[in-house]
Amino acid sequence: SYTILLTMDNNHKEVIANLEEKGLIFRNPESPEIYPIYQIDRTLQKKDFAIELARIFGDEWEQLKPQYKQVLNAIFWHNEFSKPSEDISANSIGTFLYLNQHKDINDLGGYESFKRTIRNVVNQLESRGFIVRKDGKSKDEGGKPNFTINLKFKPHPSLFNQ
Repeated sequence: SYTILLTMDNNHKEVIANLEEKGLIFRNPESPEIYPIYQIDRTLQKKDFAIELARIFGDEWEQLKPQYKQVLNAIFWHNEFSKPSEDISANSIGTFLYLNQHKDINDLGGYESFKRTIRNVVNQLESRGFIVRKDGKSKDEGGKPNFTINLKFKPHPSLFNQ
C-alpha cells in the first residue's frame, strides 16, 4: 500500500480535497491531524490485469506469448487510467514497457530494437482482433494508431471448443 505525505498549504488544499472527494486518496486514521497522511486507493495501485484480460479473451489469452500479454496489459492499463485524450500507440506502449523494465534509456540501439519488437507485437494483436483503433477505422482506411482493447473479441474456433 502506498502512503503519501501531503502538506496542506494553499496550493494543495483544493487538489487534496478533490482527490479525497473522488475517493482516489483517503486520510490514514492513525495520522496526526496537523500532518495528515494519505493513502492511495488500491485500484490505482493495480498493475496486473490478467484476470480481466482472460475474461475478455478466453482460452486465447492463455495461448499468447508473455510479451503479447505484457502489451495487452499495458494497453488495458492505459485505457483504464490515462487521460482520454492520450494516444495509446505502439510507440507509447514500447516506451512505457521499456522504461518499466530498464528505468532509463542508456542503450539507444537496444531501446529502438525493443520498440520495433513491440510495434510488431501490436501489429499482430491488431490483425488477430485483440486490439482495435479507437476511431473504428482500420490501418488501410487511415485509422489513427490509437489502440484500445477489443471488448467485442470473438475467439477463433478450435478443435476443442466445437
